[in-house]
Amino acid sequence: MNERQAHSVVLVRALEESDPDRLLWTASEREETTRAAFGQAGDDEARLVSRAERLLGLLEGRLPVSRWPCRPLPWGWILAAAGVTAFASGMATDTLAPGAPRRIHLLFHPLHGLLAWNLGVYVFLAWAARRGRRAGGLQGAAARGLAGLRVAAGAWVRRQGVSAGGAPPPGGGSWRVLTEALPRHLMLWGPVGAPLAAARTRAALHLAAGALAAGCVAGLYWRGLVREYQVYWESTFLDASAVRALLGTLLGPVAAFTGRTLPDVEAIEGLRAGGPAAEWIHLYALAAGVYVLVPRALLFAPEARRARRLADHLPVDLGEPSYRRVLAAGRGADDRVIVRPFAWQPAPRQADVLRGALQDHLGHHAHIEFTAPVPHSARPGPDTPAGATDVAPTVTVALFSLGQTPEDEVHGAFLARLSGGDGEAARLLVVVDGTHLRGGTGPDSLRERRRQWDGFVARRGLGAAHVDLDAGAGEAVAAALAAAEGPPHGAARGGDGA
Repeated sequence: MNERQAHSVVLVRALEESDPDRLLWTASEREETTRAAFGQAGDDEARLVSRAERLLGLLEGRLPVSRWPCRPLPWGWILAAAGVTAFASGMATDTLAPGAPRRIHLLFHPLHGLLAWNLGVYVFLAWAARRGRRAGGLQGAAARGLAGLRVAAGAWVRRQGVSAGGAPPPGGGSWRVLTEALPRHLMLWGPVGAPLAAARTRAALHLAAGALAAGCVAGLYWRGLVREYQVYWESTFLDASAVRALLGTLLGPVAAFTGRTLPDVEAIEGLRAGGPAAEWIHLYALAAGVYVLVPRALLFAPEARRARRLADHLPVDLGEPSYRRVLAAGRGADDRVIVRPFAWQPAPRQADVLRGALQDHLGHHAHIEFTAPVPHSARPGPDTPAGATDVAPTVTVALFSLGQTPEDEVHGAFLARLSGGDGEAARLLVVVDGTHLRGGTGPDSLRERRRQWDGFVARRGLGAAHVDLDAGAGEAVAAALAAAEGPPHGAARGGDGA
């Protein structure tokens, strides 16, 4: 999704989560837009975007301010403003120097601090990159900054509600929902937009730092056209040899690069009373170019490219429960799912929890059937549930108990039979239920048993979904299924066309 589309999808999620009473859209409107979105070609992201745009289009006629978070900030203009402001500030720094406006102090000029600051920033960036903290810290700060706008967003919406025709009735109305939803949108947008905000912030900082240095140098040259600058120095504690050593550290590499040589100690001593500044201004300009302009340009370019790439292709986690439910509502019409318990019989309530979780993962239209348990000592046969059709299943679920110890000759043979064809589905899910061990063993034993099952299943190229069907948390079971199998069915290839 691009930035605007991602904003739309996140905003609709916030609106729906803040509107349990269906005040913004009726149930039929939501169902109709979902059906229309899934009726078009495309992947899951395109369908979520289409659904969000349709719902916001319906809402815009009722609440005109409802789409304001979907308008991306004009970052091009913001970057230009940052660059111009920094350049103008640099032009003005010369007036802050001691002896301004005609004398340049060799030891105490704003340009010295600017060069030192940039060198310190490079050291910090190198250290942070080595420690892996650069992106995470700035992204976390960006997320906190977005979350900090929640109160302001709520107040803004309340003011808009008053200007649109009076304050809404206390405790109800669409304006109340919008007041709650927009702060929620900012909170939900934080994890999504933090990488983009961090890349833009880094780009703006690099651009501003380079523009500040360029403005500082440009100010010296501009005033040097109509004024005669003099350089001088004075110090209570430093003598001429120490001053030359300091200047050699800062300007010596630049002077050597250009073939120049710094004045000797006697010449430096003579500058106590002042001297021509042209050669020093040239050296400072070269130092600003080498230490600031070139490195900042090299740092700015990849951040700007990253920001443009993220603005065009911003990743949104479709594994979030809200998105999974929406996507599941339009999928699964072509899926027939067979659940095969091994050596245990799930209770009706446990079967209902697993059925609901499978529909959230595979699609609400999926047809799910349970077979009788396969005995521990028996090989699975081609049994089918009562009343089942002759249509081959598209998905088979092998349901184990965590209380069982995985054995190659028993459980391995069972999985080999299910994944080896012979009328079974090519797509196989492995679910391991921990109900029988809950409360009967310690956490270390549970972790060790799960590790055994994970290794056992991984050796067969599968993933194990560890669940607790007795807890009744269908959403947690669906999340475990998604984590074990990867992207939802159809997400990578555009869905099943339901």
